[in-house]
Amino acid sequence: MKTNSFLQQNKVKQYQRKRIHNSSNKLIFPIQCMMRWFIKTCQLHQSEICLQIAIYQKEDGEWKQQMRLHDIKPNSEMFLAPLEMKRLTESNNLIGCGKGFLHEYDLQKFQIINYKCINNYDYISCLDCCEQNENYGIAKNILLLGQFNKVIKIVDTQQDKQIGEARVHIGGITHLKFDKVDSLFFYSCARFDDYIYQWDLRNTSTFLQYFERKNQSNQRMNFDINHNRELLIGNDDGTAYVYKSDLKRVEYQISNSCVHSSIIQDNGQCYVSYGQRKFDEEETFLTGIQNFTINS
Repeated sequence: MKTNSFLQQNKVKQYQRKRIHNSSNKLIFPIQCMMRWFIKTCQLHQSEICLQIAIYQKEDGEWKQQMRLHDIKPNSEMFLAPLEMKRLTESNNLIGCGKGFLHEYDLQKFQIINYKCINNYDYISCLDCCEQNENYGIAKNILLLGQFNKVIKIVDTQQDKQIGEARVHIGGITHLKFDKVDSLFFYSCARFDDYIYQWDLRNTSTFLQYFERKNQSNQRMNFDINHNRELLIGNDDGTAYVYKSDLKRVEYQISNSCVHSSIIQDNGQCYVSYGQRKFDEEETFLTGIQNFTINS
């Protein structure tokens, strides 16, 4: 296994960082997107004000901040900081979700568009929209919405209504992802849940199959799948799994702390970040970003 550390691996104690929130300083457009834009959301403790959404653009090889989206909660001075944001294929806008809101962000007009369907929902923890692939025409107006009440809601944005839901997880939903090859399929994971499930959009009364992982924590842990249907999964014991298209599993040792964010490209290049949500004063953990390849 070839590895290369992005950041210096630092031992972080509780007095230095009391808490890591997975939506803090999160790069919304990661390496795999290869875009000129990336977004950073800044969210502090619940008792503090949530900051704005910072938007950066690459100019002359450097990332420069272009604007901030001031998404302010009605009748308050609180900024709404999305827990997750995705790029819409049709409009090239962004869509973000969080506590009591689901907003579309127009990067050209610097405007925020509200979705009416959010009035029926509570805390939206994650979302996904499909990209252009097989059956894109069927699913292009569909959003997958995850909630901390363990329910996955399927929403048609054109009709502005819910058209389905999926239930199987034992914890709050933390990550949803459409299949890269066929938009009729999607994947889900949750807190305190050792399984990632694959679903068929046409019938969500039961799942199609599941992939094992190690997650008995409250950490928001995601996964990624490429166009070869190779699935990259992080575990709470510092390892990462790669499930090949033939369902064979390969394990990689990354760190001594939770591997919570994962990206896998079509060429087999993988990127993971790791760190604990909470730190013990008597114990140290590594935190950082690392890459490796599965084709070597």
